[in-house]
Amino acid sequence: MSARFYGWALAAMLLAAAIPAFAASQEMPKPRHVSYFEDGYEQAIRPLTRGLDPSILYRRLSGNHREAANIDESNQVRLPSTWWQPRAGFHSVTAEQMLAGPGPGTGPVGKWLVIKAKSQGVSEGFQIRDEKGVRYAIKFDPIGYPELTTSADVIGSYLYWAAGYNVPSNVIVHFKREDLQISGEAKVDDPLRGKIPMSSAFIDTLLSHVHRDPDGSYRACASRFISGKPIGELEFAGRRKDDPEDMIPHQLRRELRGLWAINAWLNHDDCASRNTLDMWVTEGGRSFVRHYLIDFNGILGAASIDKHEYRAGSE
Repeated sequence: MSARFYGWALAAMLLAAAIPAFAASQEMPKPRHVSYFEDGYEQAIRPLTRGLDPSILYRRLSGNHREAANIDESNQVRLPSTWWQPRAGFHSVTAEQMLAGPGPGTGPVGKWLVIKAKSQGVSEGFQIRDEKGVRYAIKFDPIGYPELTTSADVIGSYLYWAAGYNVPSNVIVHFKREDLQISGEAKVDDPLRGKIPMSSAFIDTLLSHVHRDPDGSYRACASRFISGKPIGELEFAGRRKDDPEDMIPHQLRRELRGLWAINAWLNHDDCASRNTLDMWVTEGGRSFVRHYLIDFNGILGAASIDKHEYRAGSE
């Protein structure tokens, strides 16, 4: 055998030895938070800054558009990643698989223990832990529009999963007030007293602001907590610099560019950083960041706490 063969063999052995060392040495990125104000400002100003960007204007006029940076020789993204998985369009996805989505496709079991009030967003809700110890975020329909936003949230999780994106498992659930118990550790934010113990009156007041079925039960969307440790929202431009595996600027990722098409189809005009989540997960002996889309109650005519305005989705 030639010296060149032995050289390549040695290089392969060194690389194989280096990969586990890299995986073991990688540290969890620092958690971060994109504020609602900052994200709203970014979403409002982005169309203006893009319109005034001379490089984008030149490319538009010259027809020399900047290609995505993670496509293969067939102008496709075929390989799975921490952002996206090839599903519908690459292989058959059955209706049963879509309805299971990311799995398991089931809701809370037994009595619900309310452990935290919903602290972000405009819709009503809280967090619970069921009898098996599984945590869920519980979100409701507004009084005037029963089934509107909860349906959108569940349907959206099916469709975005089928399109290849990482999403939580969302299901429709029904419960009554007596099914809720309050954890002794549950707190709520009081503007005058800071964090105070959650009371039954808090739950009663919250439920008075959401739709109630004629039989006295409440319909909600139960979003199962994603496995791993949350480390904040993703951003649609730039890179997460404390993640060594995040090597491609996000605006040059084909799968993120592809969100324009599916968002337009579903009229998802609230696809912003605040509706995303980066998770630090450990699988196969290594830890890494996986990127999720969450909260789909602003699609298909729904707008979280209302119906879409006619201008919704028109930039």
